[in-house]
Amino acid sequence: MIDKNRTRTLVVLSLGAGVQSSTMALMAAKGDLPKVDCAIFADTMYENSASYKYLKYLKALLPFPIYTVSDYKIQPIKKKIRELCNVGYKKHFPKDKYVEQWIGISKDEIGRMKPARDPYILNRHPLIEANMSRQDCINWMNKNNFIIPEKSACICCPFHDDKYWKNLKIKYPTEFADA
Repeated sequence: MIDKNRTRTLVVLSLGAGVQSSTMALMAAKGDLPKVDCAIFADTMYENSASYKYLKYLKALLPFPIYTVSDYKIQPIKKKIRELCNVGYKKHFPKDKYVEQWIGISKDEIGRMKPARDPYILNRHPLIEANMSRQDCINWMNKNNFIIPEKSACICCPFHDDKYWKNLKIKYPTEFADA
């Protein structure tokens, strides 16, 4: 919980280029959600090609910058947030300031919600606040004539189901072979 006497210095959207985070980004761009200052895409260097293609699509549409950081997710995002707030490595984040970070979790995956580990970051979940499911996100995108992204994920993630692997093998045989 952030002390109400602190000042928000940055609103950043954690962008995976999948359905939920892309919906948040497009809703913010369209004015259906509050404005954000930027988005950060954490590139593991092993994302599926559909995610990279959709990221390019978003970059052409969104009115705010999308920064790409590499190698896994949480630490590079935090490093970029500190850079954007002009707080150097190992420097203390000002106690009177905080960053709002939007996480693309919808109501059907509410169990994934977690508070930020760092006291200067406030995780927000705008889709849950709007009572939106993944299907609601897809419906919103269809209604607003946006292309629906494929599921974003690292191609070698061990948590994929059989349906994902079958689709990867058929549609993206090179990526399937890499995985």
